[in-house]
Amino acid sequence: MDAEAFEKWFQEQLLSNLPCGSVIVLDNAPYHSRQLLKVPCSSTKKGDILEFMKIKIIEVPSPCPTKSVLLNIIKNLNFEKQYVVDELAKKFGHTVLRLPPYYCIFNPIEII
Repeated sequence: MDAEAFEKWFQEQLLSNLPCGSVIVLDNAPYHSRQLLKVPCSSTKKGDILEFMKIKIIEVPSPCPTKSVLLNIIKNLNFEKQYVVDELAKKFGHTVLRLPPYYCIFNPIEII
């Protein structure tokens, strides 16, 4: 399973067959958690950080500062992660509830 296949199934098979206003519970499988626009981290290249700032319309100081300064600027803005699956569900009038990581007691399938 990968994110692309899951998202296709999620949209074509699941969402269209649920009553409006349903709550969909997802665990932390990587294919459930593909981000729309990933927030840069320390391993992100400086050019990609600048591109993220351009997309999010964040002013870049002049002269262009170091990578760590750019990351601090982004960190201080507290961007919330946005997931592809959440946005798909929202279009159909559903809500996604994500289980916290490492809490298998909330996920009944883990008991099996």
